[in-house]
Amino acid sequence: MEKLFLIPALNPDKSLTELINQIINKFEVLNDKKNQYLILIINDGSYSESSIKILKDINLINNVHVINNSNNLGKGAALKIGIKFAKDNNFKYVITADADGQHLSDDIIKVSKAVEEKSDFFVLGIREFDEKVPLRSKIGNVLTRFIFNIILRKRIFDTQTGLRAFSEKYYELLISLPEKKYDFELSSLIAVARIGDFYQIPIKTIYEPGNPTSFFRPFKDSSIIYFVFIRYLGIVPLLVILEVFLITIFNNIIGYSIAFLIARLLSLIIYFLSMKQLVFRVEGSIKKQSGYFIILATFNILIFEVFLINLSITSNLLFIFYYMFIHSFLLLLNFYIQNKFIFKD
Repeated sequence: MEKLFLIPALNPDKSLTELINQIINKFEVLNDKKNQYLILIINDGSYSESSIKILKDINLINNVHVINNSNNLGKGAALKIGIKFAKDNNFKYVITADADGQHLSDDIIKVSKAVEEKSDFFVLGIREFDEKVPLRSKIGNVLTRFIFNIILRKRIFDTQTGLRAFSEKYYELLISLPEKKYDFELSSLIAVARIGDFYQIPIKTIYEPGNPTSFFRPFKDSSIIYFVFIRYLGIVPLLVILEVFLITIFNNIIGYSIAFLIARLLSLIIYFLSMKQLVFRVEGSIKKQSGYFIILATFNILIFEVFLINLSITSNLLFIFYYMFIHSFLLLLNFYIQNKFIFKD
């Protein structure tokens, strides 16, 4: 078959049945015989009696199949079960959608057509975040979109969308991700951003009052995209304080110039090990990584040579101010270079 429409569901209501019938009707109207399809519902441990009955009835519909998880494994685990099903059964494309009525059948079909034309791309259905969107969903998307764009240099307008489509090119990558809950959706975007690109098409925004069916936790779930940056921000200031402390101690004994070099050498060794083991947590060739790191460190030292050593500063307080200011200026640049080139996966 060509297309697998993958819908994870936990205690669905009748809106899921309506969505399935609408998708089927769309295909009957199109009368496109070559685009054979299956709608796969992953029942992720539903316990509501009414939902269990709905799922049993759905399983009797032609072109629909239901896989039942005995326990709630999480949305990510449910999606990976569906993607593995697509891989094992030779589906060319997977189209994921939510079971809570947030996606129109017209938009689902539109995204499914787009992935045929853009099979190398990871297709996203992008909602418009206007005044009708609940505040917590808007905040969550703004946070993740901003950090995603800064760190991974990919401009995505809706990082929370559940309406996605992708070809078999991405199956192995997505199945291999360790995340099992809602963090899988953001993790998949991060993984795809490293090897591919996105094709984004607008879709209609639909929310139930107060968005009660959404399990998205804007601050907790958003953290996956910048947890590396958070560790970086936590460690770098400590290393800066350490270096200032060493310079202050050695300056009273051997003079500033030598004190600066000794303090910088010691802090660089600690810095490199901290970045490799604690912040980016990557393996790779330490010889290659240290080589690139030395180049970056040399650049930083030259910056300090120009902006600090050649300045006539008599006040210790003013010196510390300039020192901290330049460190802050280089903070984002150093993170980007290390994340993109030195300690990349």
